[in-house]
Amino acid sequence: MKMIKTNISCLIIIILFISCAYHYNTEKINTVLELEKITQNNISDLQALHIKDVESALKIAKLNLAKIEDKKLDSIEIRLIYFEYHNYLTCVNKLYEHTQNINLLKSTLETNQLQLKNIKSDYKNSQERRADLDTHLLHEKEIIQKTSNKVFNTIKIINEEKLKFDDLNAKIEEIIN
Repeated sequence: MKMIKTNISCLIIIILFISCAYHYNTEKINTVLELEKITQNNISDLQALHIKDVESALKIAKLNLAKIEDKKLDSIEIRLIYFEYHNYLTCVNKLYEHTQNINLLKSTLETNQLQLKNIKSDYKNSQERRADLDTHLLHEKEIIQKTSNKVFNTIKIINEEKLKFDDLNAKIEEIIN
């Protein structure tokens, strides 16, 4: 009888140990799932951005800048439009720069998704606590947070500059015509 109690006690201890290790991996899997949601939201946010409108604005800007260069303006006219022209160029440059970032961000988000998928798979397929993956998960979490901030800032700047562009473009077209 004593031997049975000892065996049962050992079995309970083993079950507790295994369930704790499994619980630990479950916690990490949940962290990965949260990071996957963040990444997917970032992808959706980039897709929701009206990039065609921004590309059209950049084409209009290119056309207007060419018209300004083709005009033979005297120095007084140049000084009068300089401030609007300078703001216009700054706005167009910011739009162009941040539009170029979108493809890089999309690529980074795809890489993040793949990394998370692999980490989640490693945690799921392991029956033991995976402390070796913890550093990778932590590193990936930092990357995802930085990428998410970049996505947010890029979208914010593009939207702000697009509004400025509409106003400045009307003024430039008025000067050109």
